[in-house]
Amino acid sequence: MSYDLVRQTHPGAPAVVGARVRHTPTGRLGRVAPAVPGLGALLRVRFEGEVLPCRVDPDSLVFETAALVTLPERRP
Repeated sequence: MSYDLVRQTHPGAPAVVGARVRHTPTGRLGRVAPAVPGLGALLRVRFEGEVLPCRVDPDSLVFETAALVTLPERRP
């Protein structure tokens, strides 16, 4: 399963498993969980402190992006 329908209906939502998200109504942080059949245009998000993922509308999420950090060169 994949989040193809979410990507088509919500172009600004990078529906990638493991993406860090913030639920705007509650302010909770979580990560996008793998898709399952029958979700439609919803995402599964596992919020911090919870065991099971919840079904969430992508419009209510803010996708957190981390800045890229360059690593120092390795010495032989």
